[in-house]
Amino acid sequence: MTDGEGTGRGPGEGRVAPAAGGPGAPGGRARRGAPTVDGRLVVRVSPRVAVARDGDALVVAQLDRSALRRLEGTAAELWARLDGVAAVDDLVDASLADHPGADPAAVREQVAAFVDQLLAEGLVERAEPA
Repeated sequence: MTDGEGTGRGPGEGRVAPAAGGPGAPGGRARRGAPTVDGRLVVRVSPRVAVARDGDALVVAQLDRSALRRLEGTAAELWARLDGVAAVDDLVDASLADHPGADPAAVREQVAAFVDQLLAEGLVERAEPA
C-alpha cells in the first residue's frame, strides 16, 4: 500500500512504486479522499497487464501504456490474491490473518486504497462475483 521499505511488519508496510506519470509520480495527479471501493467489490487483473517476478517483488507492466509498477511486501501479497473471486473484504481478512495484531480499520482502509489505486490506473478491473 504505501511507499515504504516493505519491512513485512504489517499491511501498511508494502511498497508500491508509483507508475511514471501516475498518481504519486512527479507531474502525476494526486488522488485525495477516502477510497471509493466497497468491501463486496471483486476485481481481477486486467488482460492488458503482464507480471514478472523480481526476487520477492513483482513488476507489473501495463502493456497499452508502457507503464511499469513495482510491488513489494504486502502489496505483492495482495496482488497475488486478485483472482477475480476474492472480494475486497476477503483481501482484508487475508491480510489480517497474515499480520496478527494489525488494526482492522487501518487494514481495511489501506486495502481499499490499494484496490482503488489499481482500478484508477487500469491495472485491475471489476469482475462479477462468483
